[in-house]
Amino acid sequence: KAAFCNGPILAIVYTPNTSRAMAPPTAVPVRLQDFGVTRERGFLPAADPLPRLTQPLFAEWEDFAAAIPSIISASAARRVISRLPALDLQAVEAALQTNAERERWMQVVSFAGTAWVWGEDPMPAQALPEHLAALWVHIGRLLVRPPILAYVSYNLVNWRRIDPEGPIELGNICRLCNFQGVQDEEWFGNVHVAIEAAAGPGLGAVEDMQEASVRGDAAGASAALQVLAASLTRMRKIFARMREKAEPFIFQERMRIYMQGWTHEDLPNGMSYPGALAEPQRLYGETGAQSSVLPAFDAALDIPTIAASSGTDTANHEGMVSYLQELRTYMPPSHSALIDAIGAGPCVRDFAARVGGDLMTSYNLAVKELYRFRSLHLHMVMDFVRRWDKRSDEEVMGTGGTAFMPYLKAHREATQSRAFEAQGVSATSKL
Repeated sequence: KAAFCNGPILAIVYTPNTSRAMAPPTAVPVRLQDFGVTRERGFLPAADPLPRLTQPLFAEWEDFAAAIPSIISASAARRVISRLPALDLQAVEAALQTNAERERWMQVVSFAGTAWVWGEDPMPAQALPEHLAALWVHIGRLLVRPPILAYVSYNLVNWRRIDPEGPIELGNICRLCNFQGVQDEEWFGNVHVAIEAAAGPGLGAVEDMQEASVRGDAAGASAALQVLAASLTRMRKIFARMREKAEPFIFQERMRIYMQGWTHEDLPNGMSYPGALAEPQRLYGETGAQSSVLPAFDAALDIPTIAASSGTDTANHEGMVSYLQELRTYMPPSHSALIDAIGAGPCVRDFAARVGGDLMTSYNLAVKELYRFRSLHLHMVMDFVRRWDKRSDEEVMGTGGTAFMPYLKAHREATQSRAFEAQGVSATSKL
């Protein structure tokens, strides 16, 4: 693990718990509020993200963040960043009193660091400037996350509401930070934020279904599963709007490069953080796989990461599991811990297997909607990434630095395999 990551990994990839069926009925249902997650917003922050740090200490860095597209257009990113002030780390830590402030600072520094590496030729830069490296590693340690642009900074806290009293949905959100400032970049990120918001009721349903399972309330668990299915349907419908204002060509030519991490082929040794870390770091780039939503739903529905029948060889299987394990360290620790807590809680699938009837049907409905979301995701990846590369599936790398196509297909297959009829158990619905 990278030197910045103090202490053990906080969580591991969820895999079906085969001992769950033997768990006592007193298994503890998850409580979202214990992890800073809400039914209304899911993994989005409970209060809207800060658009700017107002302390004078951060003023020049904030001014840079507001002007990134113009500065990149002028091929001046490194020149401008070089002139930004080196800040005293103790003063920075004292000034960041709230988690919202720490997240905003991580966002500003992450966009600056990414602009330094990919924002002008020669590209990519092989090392960060010392003052930026120090700030990035420092805030990463405060948040217990790697010093690289990740999904949290790129999407989860990168929005504001146009109407502050209106909903968090497409048409009422815009981004705080961009690299290119084009419509496609704005829309691409906003779609992800809207999906995260739509997942909130589904996460609330996870809490409800686990509580119902402990009570032996089949009707309550069935109703919660239907809410989860409806949440997944809404997420899929939002996702299906991606092509309305985001074109795959623009994504490939102008946007994708900023999502690359330090595992890119042009960074064979990784990224150097001079004065802050002793060794270069090979860190993964921003990717939707760093979102906590689908791992949480997988844990709730007892769905494996990769199906045993997927045809992947053992080395590739183990490599993907290791990769997904590592991505859990790119999530906020509380989000990763929630996934673990869901996986350790009462298993609604086992409850459905015992009770059958409407509960089994509702479980299959939720699995069906998760499968449909993953099918759409696979289609989007084909459209935005895969079709632009003539290499084999095993050779094409995602922004996270892995061969993603075999994994996406395998995970969709794993989802389908958990429907009861797929395992020969009687049910009234199918995928």
